[in-house]
Amino acid sequence: MLSPTQLIQIFREESAELLATLERILMALGDAPPGQEQLRELFRAAHTLKGNALSLGFVAAAEIAHAMEDVFAKGEAVGAAVPVLLEAIDALRALAAAEPSKTLDDAHRALVKRLRAAPTMSVAPVPGRVTMTGQARPPGAREDETEVRTKSVRVPVEKLDELMRLVGEVVVARELMKDLLLREDTPRSRRLLALHYDADRFYDELQERVIETRLVAVGTLFEQQKRVVFDVARAVGKQVRLSTEGADTEVDLAVIEQLRDPLLHVVRNAVDHGIEPPDARRARGKAAEGHIRLAARREGSSVIVEVSDDGAGIDRARVLEKARSLGVVAKGAVLDDAEALDLVFAPGLSTANALTEISGRGVGMDVVRRNVTTLGGSVTVASQKDAGTTLRIRVPLTLGILRGFLVRVAHETYVAPIDGVEECVEVVGAAPAVESGVVNLRGEPVPWLRLRRTLAVTEDPPGARETLLVLRHDAQRVGLLVDFIAGESQLVVRPLGPLLRRVRGVSGTAVLGDGNACLILDAGALAADASRRANRHPEIAREFS
Repeated sequence: MLSPTQLIQIFREESAELLATLERILMALGDAPPGQEQLRELFRAAHTLKGNALSLGFVAAAEIAHAMEDVFAKGEAVGAAVPVLLEAIDALRALAAAEPSKTLDDAHRALVKRLRAAPTMSVAPVPGRVTMTGQARPPGAREDETEVRTKSVRVPVEKLDELMRLVGEVVVARELMKDLLLREDTPRSRRLLALHYDADRFYDELQERVIETRLVAVGTLFEQQKRVVFDVARAVGKQVRLSTEGADTEVDLAVIEQLRDPLLHVVRNAVDHGIEPPDARRARGKAAEGHIRLAARREGSSVIVEVSDDGAGIDRARVLEKARSLGVVAKGAVLDDAEALDLVFAPGLSTANALTEISGRGVGMDVVRRNVTTLGGSVTVASQKDAGTTLRIRVPLTLGILRGFLVRVAHETYVAPIDGVEECVEVVGAAPAVESGVVNLRGEPVPWLRLRRTLAVTEDPPGARETLLVLRHDAQRVGLLVDFIAGESQLVVRPLGPLLRRVRGVSGTAVLGDGNACLILDAGALAADASRRANRHPEIAREFS
């Protein structure tokens, strides 16, 4: 028999799902009247929530859910009642998370009164409006879902985390065993190594299955942004249309959790700073309703999430002026377009005219970059005046395991994610003895960095032979001069410690097969640094082939 504590925990988990269902359907309605299937699902969710709350003594939650039922029972005015229904959902979330409440307080009584008055509310449109659109569903799919799972089981996240930890330990043990067998090189070790390789396919399949159990569709995160857009648009009196693409793209649940805050800040900024007020948009020849697009797609072992708007774009001159006033940029410094845009991520920088509940403190975009970097990802921004802004977030598909390319520089080992590696070129005594430059690869200029200088590995000069490792990050390419290539390996990823988080050019740490740690290279940051040095110092942009 379940204990009262266990029953309350189950109630809270089920309440979170029911409230998410209510919120999703209401956000899809806008001001429009609901269909019969939507009404039935709204009523079922509220009725289930009420019954569960009453059975466990959550009397206040049950009373609010009952008042919501009354609204749904008179379905024609549900569209006009969406704002107060969303307030009720927020109140129910708070009540479900708290201890059982036997009575309603004054605020809850006022909410119940407003819910009961909701069917008589005017259906006139509100000043701020948000319209939701998404991808078309496959033919025959239900209105509220694209896939019906007939069999499922609840598994605590802690158990999935433990499974992932054990898989990581198996990866380390496998690599260590392989390393030992390769070093011995005897008939017996060669036979054992062959058996080891035979077993590898089972290890790989087990690892893939464990990773798959942790994958969650990014659409769950996109759904939450609909409420954010709705609330902010109403607060600032704007009309916004939110569309989504690639909502079925899957990513590790730990990545989803870490993306929650960054995406929240980006979407709020897009509505508050990006989209212009209706009158201003009309004056510029635009539709009064702004458009924000959320898109996700898989690229190798990474997931790309983009937030685009068709607003005014980023005022680079204003950003630069603010950065200089804060001392982020020196008074006489000359920045190119990409560097000026990158200033929006500087701590404390905000171009808001006034401090409000929505913006003005200059901490939002700083949080975005910090959280994404902690994940081992990267974030870039592109903007065009009067055409809008696109912010691109790249994060790893999973945080636990990485297949990488190992390179050596002096006594240090580094790893580059293998899906970003394009080619390796051996350089024999032809590389200029400088820190960076440009190499001509089959007629295409590629900026390069000498890794030992860039990461201050050693002051010793490089050997007679070096290898150019060419990486691609989005549309950028970068060459890294290293001592030699150590091959491909599967590694267990570990987060960066506090001392390394500000080191540009690395995004995480990994455990090698021998148990030692190495740094994971950040191709995006290295590519940006190489391009910047080549543009600023043309005298070092010498070619070698």
